[in-house]
Amino acid sequence: MRILLLAVATAAVINVRKKESVNRESLPFVDVSPADAAAGKRIKHQIENLGSWWAHIGSRIYSPAAEWISRGNEDESSFIMEEMLTTAKLKSLEGYYIAVGGKKEDLPEEFAPHRVGGTAPYHILHLPKIVESKLNESSYTTTSSNGNRREFNMLIKLEDHFMPIKPYVVSASYKSPLNMAQMQAEKLAVQYIDESTFHSYLTALTEFGTRAIGASNEMTVQNYIESKLTSMGYKTCKQNVPVHEYKNAHNIIAVKPGTSPNAKFIVVGAHYDSRPFEGSAPGAEDNGSGSAALLTMAEAYAKGKFNASNHVIFVAYTGEELGLYGSTNFVSEFGEWNNCNSLSMLAKAAEKKVSFKAARNDVSTNLDLKKRLESLKAAVIMDEIGWASPKLSKHTATLESKEFSKNTLDHLAASSHDANGETLALVSSYHPFGSDHMPFLDRGKEAVLTINGDDEAYPNYHKSTDTIENVDDSLAVKIAKMNLGAVVRMAFEN
Repeated sequence: MRILLLAVATAAVINVRKKESVNRESLPFVDVSPADAAAGKRIKHQIENLGSWWAHIGSRIYSPAAEWISRGNEDESSFIMEEMLTTAKLKSLEGYYIAVGGKKEDLPEEFAPHRVGGTAPYHILHLPKIVESKLNESSYTTTSSNGNRREFNMLIKLEDHFMPIKPYVVSASYKSPLNMAQMQAEKLAVQYIDESTFHSYLTALTEFGTRAIGASNEMTVQNYIESKLTSMGYKTCKQNVPVHEYKNAHNIIAVKPGTSPNAKFIVVGAHYDSRPFEGSAPGAEDNGSGSAALLTMAEAYAKGKFNASNHVIFVAYTGEELGLYGSTNFVSEFGEWNNCNSLSMLAKAAEKKVSFKAARNDVSTNLDLKKRLESLKAAVIMDEIGWASPKLSKHTATLESKEFSKNTLDHLAASSHDANGETLALVSSYHPFGSDHMPFLDRGKEAVLTINGDDEAYPNYHKSTDTIENVDDSLAVKIAKMNLGAVVRMAFEN
């Protein structure tokens, strides 16, 4: 699933935030839940009728007009108070690409210079200078994880001068960190990735019928993934992930330890949960393709029998479809994964000077996490890697990240050239949003989302028709080969 930072979504009203709690560092909001799509739409329609704008973040719809919703005075226009439109408030959102709803002429004038695209009543704004301290703590944890990219696919047409996607070019100075013997080992491991293996895993995943969080077969799905990783020789565990009322939400973690006393972690991740939340949800493209590739890559890496200096960790994430819960929890608990004592000990050994005993509610927790994350080298994420868009003349993969992930991006592109030649076109975007790479990037760690080109156009997105027939095994295998080659290179890199 691909989800926009602040996006249109549907919800039902629970209550309205009281006026006295509004301050210059947080907009008023309406609390919502995902239970009633029609009610959420009515809320936003009310806001637009009042001449204001809205932004949906997690379980809240933010708007200067939130104070007036459900008060029966939709014709009142005096609510647009200057104190709600201050520069300080804008700074609380800076650094993000956000989507807001409302009539263009009614947007606050402070937003005008930041509008980079959109089709009324939806507008895309770029606010490039984040001031994290001004974000409300509860909303900040979910700002990069909520919304629905697909709802903007037909609504947003970016301005001609705004080009978020462009061909990726490897740095002229790039050089593989592998010696000749290691290069041969990488080549052999990549050859273990084939369409037959990938298709077998994808078939098993889709035959569960659903992998939606909270489904009655949730533990069965998790046990299947863990058993496969364990059979390959990995140390595995289930990391408990708090997700609302869902008691059986777990990340599946598997690690191949590195040999160096200064080993870093290379993370390979893909979410295994699917949508729709009810009924049939085979989720072949989203994200059976990424999960099947994860297992295929793990099998190939195990067969490679690498004695790499760095740890390689494979993670099947839960809760992505509800808001990146699995990946966010994985990063926020890095090195102290719940229910994963043996793997946590491995992480502690990666940085012996780190104290991992800081209290969770202590001010030192963030400093402790920052120190623990020093042992995290990079993450490669897969989400929707198997649909070949008919709009594209050849198989294409998008590498989505930020500029500081240049080392990982170069490894991916160079690996693809070696494994796939010119059969896989690569494009890049430095405007990341809405998948499991975001929790890493938000912490300043290198992470790249690999996703098939033109992903927004997939016609079976979040539908029961997202079946295995829609997945192009050849495309998915090319992306998996690219990713494995990059992982091997980083596993040996200092």
